[in-house]
Amino acid sequence: MNYRKNTSGVFGEIMQNRDTWKRMLSIIDKIYRRFACISYNKFTKLWRIGRPPREGIRPIPSPPTVSRVWNHYKQLHNLKTIQDKDLSEWLVVQFEQRTLDPDNSRLENERNSIPIMVSQGLIMPSSYRFQRAVGTAIRMFNQEGNQHRLD
Repeated sequence: MNYRKNTSGVFGEIMQNRDTWKRMLSIIDKIYRRFACISYNKFTKLWRIGRPPREGIRPIPSPPTVSRVWNHYKQLHNLKTIQDKDLSEWLVVQFEQRTLDPDNSRLENERNSIPIMVSQGLIMPSSYRFQRAVGTAIRMFNQEGNQHRLD
């Protein structure tokens, strides 16, 4: 007896086909470990490149299906989204611990922070938001440094 709730549609077919489900999770894992975030375009590129399941080539899953599997992956690995003020404060802590260098460009800091975010289970926001947060964090870090020198 099958106790699954909603097994209709594409998501239901993927849930029933274990090879496709594992392949989707594997692709999402590769993308997350490399970029600390997921995009549908990156997913489709890896879907086309990767080895197809034993049953043959499957059509590319729809964006809502990839989103559902991404949400499952986030829950499975307890990933957290960090944005705005929390992201700026996180970056200041990284500057203080010298894991990131405030003298680097914003793009270098973005690239260097990906492995740190992955190791801490954080999801990278959009590049625009991240670069804004880097600017704010550098200002906060420099203000704290000036305050410590004055004391």
